Amino acid sequence: MAVQTQTKFDAWGLLGPDDEKICDYEGVLEVVNNSSSQVLTEPIENGQLAAFNKVQQPESLSVTLSIGSDPTRQMAAISRLKQLKSGTGANFLCKMVTPSEVFENLSLESIGQTRTTQSGATLLVVTLNFVQIRVVQVTSQQLQWSPKNPTSADPVNAGRVQTEQSTLKKLLS
Repeated sequence: MAVQTQTKFDAWGLLGPDDEKICDYEGVLEVVNNSSSQVLTEPIENGQLAAFNKVQQPESLSVTLSIGSDPTRQMAAISRLKQLKSGTGANFLCKMVTPSEVFENLSLESIGQTRTTQSGATLLVVTLNFVQIRVVQVTSQQLQWSPKNPTSADPVNAGRVQTEQSTLKKLLS
C-alpha cells in the first residue's frame, strides 16, 4: 500500500528516490492531502441511474517548501525539482514523511514558485503538486482449449472423400 501509518518518527520530510531530501530546502511549510473515490454510475431505463462499486482515486499531495534566500541554493533546488518533474520511472518517485503517515510512489506533476514582500522578496517558496503512482504487476496467461475427452469432440465434415478405387475400375478389372 502506498500510504503507511507512521508512528516511529516525529519528523517531516520530502524524500527523493534515494531516501535523501528532494532538494536543499529549509522547511516544510504546508502539506495538503487530497484523497477521494468515485462511485461509478450508468444510465438505465426511464432516466434512472445504476450505481456500481466505488473506485479509489490516486492520492494527490500539495507540498509547500521554503528554499531560502541564497540564489545559488535556489537555482540548484529548482534544477533538481525540474529534473524530478520531467523524469519517468521508479527513479523519479518521491516519498512524503509526516508524523502520522508516509506517502510513497509520488510523482511530481507541477512546480509553483512564490516570492512575496511579506515573507521577504528574496525568500523562495515553492509549491509542489504530486500524484500517487499505483505500482501494479501485470501477468498474462495463455489459455488452450481442449475437450474433456478428445474422442468426445464433434466430428468435422470436411467434404466427400473419393474412394481409392473407383467403381468403374472395379467393373473393368
